[in-house]
Amino acid sequence: MRKSAILSVTVFMLSLASVANASMRCDKTEYDSSYNKKLDTVEESAINMNEPLFSGGALMCNVSINYLSQKENVKTQVSYGDFNGIKYRVYYSDGSGTIQGEKNNTLDFSERDSNWSLQCLVDGMEDTHMCHIRKGDLYVWLSSDGSPFVSIGNNHYPGTGVAIRIDKLKPIDTKDKGFVASSTVEKILSELKSGNIVMTRYQKWPYKAYVDRTVNLYGFKEAYEILKKVQSSI
Repeated sequence: MRKSAILSVTVFMLSLASVANASMRCDKTEYDSSYNKKLDTVEESAINMNEPLFSGGALMCNVSINYLSQKENVKTQVSYGDFNGIKYRVYYSDGSGTIQGEKNNTLDFSERDSNWSLQCLVDGMEDTHMCHIRKGDLYVWLSSDGSPFVSIGNNHYPGTGVAIRIDKLKPIDTKDKGFVASSTVEKILSELKSGNIVMTRYQKWPYKAYVDRTVNLYGFKEAYEILKKVQSSI
């Protein structure tokens, strides 16, 4: 999959679920109101793990009707806990999740703009997948082979570049269709892990106006480790 298509073509985001064996671990089980006890229940997971993402975490199972077929129930797992003091919640059904992005956040839905979001995409034609964490307009990706890359914003005005600045360090800009140059990715990741804030800039279609945004880097180091764990487990 070409990197230039990732941000603008979200139709690549498909379900990664696959039928699992009948020994799905559940530390706690919740039944959705749609659950029909008269129907069989199948287990689905995109993550090749049957344990919490990290030691000390837990796995909650959710059972609900298969809304597409209406002919069976589906059981999925949610891993939750904290990693180095940072709260996380990861859905094993598709690799999506939420990671604490502010000191006092609790992963409540109302905090979605201030937490790190986790998402995985799959290209069914090429049998490849990639995952990213995002906060504001900053996206940090891992490709199928684990290679990292960084992008800024979406729906870029053609021919314009992006810029990123961590704390008061020298800004880095590029003309590479929304992506930071590969030669600078490791440097940027190092700065993000030790930084406090990140500033991003890009020009959005159709107005060509600058979109500037500043976000807190609280929890980034842990969010990146969670990203690596999920990406390598699909």
